[in-house]
Amino acid sequence: MEIQPGDQLFIHGPADQLGAFIANARLLEIGRLDTPPVETSRAIAIIGIFAAAIVGIVAFDLSPAIAFFAAAVILAATRLIPSTEVYRSIDWPVVVLLAAMIPVGQSLESTGAVAIMSEQLSSWLGGTSVFFTFVAIGAATLLLSALLNNVATAIIMGPLVLQMSEYMGFSPDAGLIMVLIAASSDFLTPIGHQNNLLVMAPGGYRFSDYARMGIGVSIIVIGVAAWLLSIGFG
Repeated sequence: MEIQPGDQLFIHGPADQLGAFIANARLLEIGRLDTPPVETSRAIAIIGIFAAAIVGIVAFDLSPAIAFFAAAVILAATRLIPSTEVYRSIDWPVVVLLAAMIPVGQSLESTGAVAIMSEQLSSWLGGTSVFFTFVAIGAATLLLSALLNNVATAIIMGPLVLQMSEYMGFSPDAGLIMVLIAASSDFLTPIGHQNNLLVMAPGGYRFSDYARMGIGVSIIVIGVAAWLLSIGFG
């Protein structure tokens, strides 16, 4: 194998042999993926605290927010995780976004804007089947989720769908499930869901790659979900 200038060569092996090979081959090491050491006792303690939070939620009906917050406090107090890492792991833009969108969603409901929008949408969808109603709800939620965070989208679309269910007579539970599925299935942009953004840089994806590959998946998800909900709740 002939190595040309600018090539990237990924080598795996013992550290001492890699060091000798790099020196003899006159290669420039630009990155290293070292395996972090495993601290068995600390790992077991962290897994135990996380499992206790899950058990508290499932068996004792604790609020997930309270249970996981308590677990985070215990991890920080026992120094199982450094305090600096705790602060770095908090996604402050998401916290600020949710804090801002919750009052926005409440204001839309309290001022009557949700009622106006739901009445207008109900008039547009009047006479259509339950299946196409759920498709329209899913498509609107998906498009909104492509521009906003998925949680913020659910805050806005949830009250809207509840109002629409009163006007159109479909099951509010089915409408909320449709919102849940569509808000969690944003494959069109990297900003609609944090998972999309996390894989963008490692995968070398462009913004347009998401829309090109995600449009088909989005159509399948919305169509199948609307069909199942129309059968189950129609």
